[in-house]
Amino acid sequence: MLAVASLGAVYLQPTALPRFTWCLLGTYTVYALGFLIWTLFGPAGLAMRVMIGSHVLDLIVFGAINYLSAGDSSPFFVYFVFSIVCAMLRFGRRGTLITAIGALMVFVVSSIPRLEEGELNRFIIRAAYLIVVASLLVYVADYLQRIQADLARIARWPRSLTQNHLRLMTEIIREPALVFEAGRVLLAYEHFATRYAFLGTRDGNDVRIEEASRNVADLLLDSSSATFVRSGSFAAVTPTEVGPLVPMRPSRSIPLEVVAAYHIEDVVATSFNGDFVRGRLLLLDGRPPLLEEVNLARIAGAVIASRLDHYHAAEQLQRGAVAEERVRVARDLHDSVLQALTGIALQLRTIPRVMVRDRAEAEVRLGEIEQVIVSAQKDLRWFIEQLHPERRREDSEAAAIAERITSMSQRFEQQWGLKVENDVAPIIHLLPVALRHEVYTLVSEAVANAAKHASAKSVHVAASVDDSEVRIDVADDGKGFPFRGRYGVTELTSMKQGPATLKERVTSLGGTLIVDSTAHGSRIEIRLPLPEGA
Repeated sequence: MLAVASLGAVYLQPTALPRFTWCLLGTYTVYALGFLIWTLFGPAGLAMRVMIGSHVLDLIVFGAINYLSAGDSSPFFVYFVFSIVCAMLRFGRRGTLITAIGALMVFVVSSIPRLEEGELNRFIIRAAYLIVVASLLVYVADYLQRIQADLARIARWPRSLTQNHLRLMTEIIREPALVFEAGRVLLAYEHFATRYAFLGTRDGNDVRIEEASRNVADLLLDSSSATFVRSGSFAAVTPTEVGPLVPMRPSRSIPLEVVAAYHIEDVVATSFNGDFVRGRLLLLDGRPPLLEEVNLARIAGAVIASRLDHYHAAEQLQRGAVAEERVRVARDLHDSVLQALTGIALQLRTIPRVMVRDRAEAEVRLGEIEQVIVSAQKDLRWFIEQLHPERRREDSEAAAIAERITSMSQRFEQQWGLKVENDVAPIIHLLPVALRHEVYTLVSEAVANAAKHASAKSVHVAASVDDSEVRIDVADDGKGFPFRGRYGVTELTSMKQGPATLKERVTSLGGTLIVDSTAHGSRIEIRLPLPEGA
């Protein structure tokens, strides 16, 4: 566009050497069109050498045009300003300064030979004009470079995963302190009903933080949440607010008690809101703030809210996982060790009577009790091992569970006189790791129910695995449940009948349970889906 416009300008105001000027501008126009096509359809991005070369060529052509079109009075003087603007967009502050010096030298060299009597003032004015414009553009380039550097720093903000609250706050406070070059950072936030406040002091690239009082958190979180930049006695109002730039006292947005306690003068303040947190960020004692840093502060606030949300969500999940694990351990202890201890207690009550009647039989009973205690110790040891995932091995775990199932059958026979036919142990190694222990606890609970509540003499447990599910069938010859008939979990729940623990476990695993109860015994059918990819 510039080259084509130059052709029109030369046509309207001919130069001293029109043929040469037309030839120069024609060649430059062809070059400019070729460069435009290459930029639009060529490889993405231009090498720095190419940009510098084209920039130097532009200055040479502009100098030649300036010389051919009357020097200091040339209408093409604005081309030198254009070259400085291009440098500002291409090369930043340093490139803009170098281009400004080069443009001034080219202007002087191309204008002095054509300087006529009485035109010295015009020459000086244009040179001064070029210096002033160059100074402004260097400032703008510095401004843009600083903003871009801050944005790049925020984009590279480390996202390390930590569950240490103090370490997290150190990371959160350190980054905005470095981005905004703030000497101190005051951060207060609220998570549900709990409020926190921290003060970070920067020393080079390190930040030392300390916890502020709860009163500071209350003052900041209960006051105005406006985003603003204040330097001296003036505040730069955010672009979303209505009205011109107006004086603003810090007390209007920051409580006077906080201003006095921390000697606040220069500050960039913003608020942030996340899914679980809300808070305020104050960047103190930094470099002279820019109006654009209002938006940067908001971006930093959004990043902080995201980090705090992630931390507290992970904390809640961890607490939930711990609570769920506690429930599982309590349930498992109830279904195995506590049942064994209950049987031991019942047998120990009969020992005094047996010792009076038959001392030899009493010794046999005590030996059986000792075996049950040893089995319970193995169960407890196994539970402890399960609480240390790093110690687990799949092969040894399958063997341990199979041994526990066999031991369980022996224990019930010794304690309750219940004959247990068990087909579960051989298929344990075929099950996914996540289901092995669950199958054991389901079988143990079903057999225990038959022994304690159904007065059964024998129980048969059958288990099989196919491509989609695990099938477990437990049949006994006891007196059955208090109801008669065949019912699923939904019907049993509405009737408030059936084995409560079994129903809860099967439902949590996404399976189905059917109870068939008669006067001559009961049958429990359990179906558990296999996890995908198992």
